[in-house]
Amino acid sequence: MLAIKEWFLLLKNYKIICHQDFLQNLLFFLGYTKEDINNADTNVLNWKHTKNLLSQENFFDKLEGYDFKGPKEGKVKPYAFVNRLLEKMEEDEEK
Repeated sequence: MLAIKEWFLLLKNYKIICHQDFLQNLLFFLGYTKEDINNADTNVLNWKHTKNLLSQENFFDKLEGYDFKGPKEGKVKPYAFVNRLLEKMEEDEEK
Protein backbone atom coordinates (compact mmCIF):
# COMPACT_ATOMS: atom_id res chain seq x y z
CA MET A 1 0.00 0.00 0.00
CA LEU A 2 2.94 2.32 0.65
CA ALA A 3 3.95 2.38 -3.03
CA ILE A 4 0.40 3.27 -4.07
CA LYS A 5 0.26 6.02 -1.47
CA GLU A 6 3.52 7.47 -2.72
CA TRP A 7 2.24 7.35 -6.31
CA PHE A 8 -0.91 9.28 -5.41
CA LEU A 9 1.10 11.80 -3.42
CA LEU A 10 3.35 12.33 -6.46
CA LEU A 11 0.27 13.16 -8.54
CA LYS A 12 -0.21 16.24 -6.38
CA ASN A 13 2.82 17.82 -8.01
CA TYR A 14 1.33 17.73 -11.49
CA LYS A 15 -0.46 20.78 -12.85
CA ILE A 16 -2.29 18.75 -15.53
CA ILE A 17 -3.01 15.03 -15.71
CA CYS A 18 -3.95 12.80 -18.62
CA HIS A 19 -6.82 10.33 -18.45
CA GLN A 20 -8.80 12.24 -15.87
CA ASP A 21 -11.76 9.92 -16.52
CA PHE A 22 -9.93 7.03 -14.88
CA LEU A 23 -9.22 9.07 -11.77
CA GLN A 24 -12.83 10.29 -11.69
CA ASN A 25 -14.12 6.72 -11.80
CA LEU A 26 -11.74 5.61 -9.08
CA LEU A 27 -13.03 8.42 -6.88
CA PHE A 28 -16.64 7.49 -7.70
CA PHE A 29 -15.91 3.89 -6.65
CA LEU A 30 -14.58 5.22 -3.35
CA GLY A 31 -17.79 7.14 -2.69
CA TYR A 32 -16.97 10.64 -3.87
CA THR A 33 -19.66 12.44 -5.86
CA LYS A 34 -19.53 14.67 -8.95
CA GLU A 35 -20.02 17.64 -6.68
CA ASP A 36 -16.95 16.62 -4.66
CA ILE A 37 -14.52 16.37 -7.55
CA ASN A 38 -15.85 18.18 -10.64
CA ASN A 39 -16.16 21.82 -11.61
CA ALA A 40 -19.65 23.13 -10.80
CA ASP A 41 -22.36 21.92 -13.21
CA THR A 42 -19.88 20.09 -15.47
CA ASN A 43 -18.33 16.65 -15.90
CA VAL A 44 -14.85 18.15 -15.90
CA LEU A 45 -12.53 17.15 -13.08
CA ASN A 46 -11.54 20.04 -10.81
CA TRP A 47 -7.88 19.05 -10.55
CA LYS A 48 -6.97 21.88 -8.19
CA HIS A 49 -9.48 20.62 -5.63
CA THR A 50 -9.08 16.90 -6.36
CA LYS A 51 -5.32 16.84 -5.87
CA ASN A 52 -5.89 18.09 -2.32
CA LEU A 53 -8.28 15.17 -1.73
CA LEU A 54 -5.53 12.75 -2.76
CA SER A 55 -3.30 13.85 0.07
CA GLN A 56 -5.91 13.55 2.81
CA GLU A 57 -5.62 10.54 5.08
CA ASN A 58 -9.30 9.60 4.67
CA PHE A 59 -8.68 9.11 0.93
CA PHE A 60 -6.14 6.39 1.72
CA ASP A 61 -8.46 4.90 4.33
CA LYS A 62 -11.20 4.68 1.68
CA LEU A 63 -8.76 3.23 -0.83
CA GLU A 64 -7.51 0.62 1.61
CA GLY A 65 -11.00 -0.26 2.82
CA TYR A 66 -12.59 -0.55 -0.63
CA ASP A 67 -14.13 -3.97 -1.19
CA PHE A 68 -14.25 -4.65 -4.91
CA LYS A 69 -16.19 -7.90 -4.51
CA GLY A 70 -19.92 -8.35 -4.26
CA PRO A 71 -22.83 -5.91 -4.29
CA LYS A 72 -22.36 -2.38 -3.04
CA GLU A 73 -24.48 -0.61 -0.48
CA GLY A 74 -26.81 2.08 -1.72
CA LYS A 75 -27.80 3.13 -5.20
CA VAL A 76 -25.07 3.74 -7.77
CA LYS A 77 -25.26 7.12 -9.48
CA PRO A 78 -25.60 6.91 -13.29
CA TYR A 79 -22.26 8.65 -13.81
CA ALA A 80 -20.42 6.10 -11.66
CA PHE A 81 -21.16 2.93 -13.61
CA VAL A 82 -18.26 0.78 -14.76
CA ASN A 83 -19.47 0.78 -18.38
CA ARG A 84 -18.55 4.49 -18.58
CA LEU A 85 -14.97 3.58 -17.74
CA LEU A 86 -14.96 0.70 -20.23
CA GLU A 87 -16.18 3.04 -22.99
CA LYS A 88 -13.37 5.47 -22.22
CA MET A 89 -10.80 2.66 -22.33
CA GLU A 90 -12.07 1.58 -25.75
CA GLU A 91 -11.87 5.19 -27.00
CA ASP A 92 -8.27 5.47 -25.79
CA GLU A 93 -7.30 2.19 -27.48
CA GLU A 94 -8.68 3.45 -30.80
CA LYS A 95 -6.51 6.59 -30.66
